[in-house]
Amino acid sequence: MSDFFGDNYFVGKNINSSKPNTLHNLLPYRYYDEARELYYNDINTVDEKGKKEREETCGFFLKASSIVGCLESDIDILANFFNDNLPEGLILQVFNYASPRTGHLLDAWKAKRYEEGGIYKELADRRINHLNKARWSSLFSSPYVIRDFNIYISVSLSKTKYK
Repeated sequence: MSDFFGDNYFVGKNINSSKPNTLHNLLPYRYYDEARELYYNDINTVDEKGKKEREETCGFFLKASSIVGCLESDIDILANFFNDNLPEGLILQVFNYASPRTGHLLDAWKAKRYEEGGIYKELADRRINHLNKARWSSLFSSPYVIRDFNIYISVSLSKTKYK
């Protein structure tokens, strides 16, 4: 194609071939099994001696809500689950993402006030405008901003361990 347009001199210049050139090369996921609801991965690893190895894993990814107001007994249950029930070699990653995109939450709150109409509609608009300022800077002297918290859980296990 570059020959056709006469810009062949741009192709292949200053390209570091050791770096991946597409997003899928950065991600280990190779395919998704809809029946089992599992991702199958292909990961290149380096052992402690520097030898390159290829490892196949399978796993899944979940989105969960944050725990608010849990008791000490809830923490004990979670600790026991993580300490006693997970198979050896399982890789568990937990991400707590605090998104500044809170519009959908504020819109749901505002919709109920709009149903009432009158003064409630104006109060809702004012409150939403005020709270939207807290997405990027605190409304107080302390660093409190509005966020939509979600927990993402990634689990994977080597194919040799789950056969």
